[in-house]
Amino acid sequence: MMSAEAFFDFSLQVFMVLMCGAIVFIVLSLIKGPQLEDRVVAIDLFSSVVLSSIALYAVYSDSPRYLDAALVLALFAFMGTVIFARFIEKDSEGDKP
Repeated sequence: MMSAEAFFDFSLQVFMVLMCGAIVFIVLSLIKGPQLEDRVVAIDLFSSVVLSSIALYAVYSDSPRYLDAALVLALFAFMGTVIFARFIEKDSEGDKP
């Protein structure tokens, strides 16, 4: 029988592998995305998965200092998403007669 701590460590390692797999598919979506909107969504999803991976690593290493980096990355990702959305909105307004 596995102890609770060993099971917790094993679970974290499995989730990290799943996050790496998700990053691979997100990068493929980013490269293949037929439109700019698809690529913006892929970038936003990429930042979310990276944030989750940083948080998982902070729990795994029992070091809360990584959570500060995740918080700063979350703020920049949110600002980037808003800027992309405004850019797309202005670009689509320019297409209208």
